[in-house]
Amino acid sequence: MTRVAAFVLVILVAGCGSPAIDQSAKALGEALIDASVSGEALSLANSTSFPAVVRFGPSLPQKLASMRPLLSSGCSVEMIPKAAAIGSFWDTHHLYFVCSNRRVLGIRLRYSSRLEKFHVRGYWTPRSL
Repeated sequence: MTRVAAFVLVILVAGCGSPAIDQSAKALGEALIDASVSGEALSLANSTSFPAVVRFGPSLPQKLASMRPLLSSGCSVEMIPKAAAIGSFWDTHHLYFVCSNRRVLGIRLRYSSRLEKFHVRGYWTPRSL
């Protein structure tokens, strides 16, 4: 097997996910909403202490803090595994924060089986549901 074929095979297997990892991704989204609602989102900036995440940069915690009033209205998390996600080849999960039947924030994740944590690869504001 060539190196390229082996690399593609490893990526495809790693991206498939498992129910437990999918559950962890959704729980991560719920914890991020809780951090926003409780006013603790800004403390996540550049943090490595959040159990399920390798490291947060400064921009997502700032976005979560600015969305506190909206997220306090009772939002849910929609998790989409890689098989259904559109976007980067490297993403393993997409999270959507849904408020009043509208997607208000999307988060791209990549799961590291070596670290057993997620890398936050970015976020965006979806146009519509």
